[in-house]
Amino acid sequence: MKINTKASTFVVMEITNFNEAWEHFWNNGLPTGEDWLALPESARNEICQAGRDYNRKRKDKSGKVVNLTMKRAKRIMEQYAPDKYEIEIRFICRVKE
Repeated sequence: MKINTKASTFVVMEITNFNEAWEHFWNNGLPTGEDWLALPESARNEICQAGRDYNRKRKDKSGKVVNLTMKRAKRIMEQYAPDKYEIEIRFICRVKE
């Protein structure tokens, strides 16, 4: 377990894989029941469309598959489960000799 001193909360899990993070949000972080119904229809549609895009089930007008990007997933997860996730996107390049 790692302590997050910024928010004074306990971090119980650290996920370093985008796919695992989205799956966790989809299975555990989504608002449910009355909280889900209280969301505007546009918000529910946005989340459902992101789920379809993650599963590569939507195509644009030219027929190209629409993917869920890390940036979009981060925005959705922070917007609809702000107390559950702290997301940091990194780019790491290791140069070998």
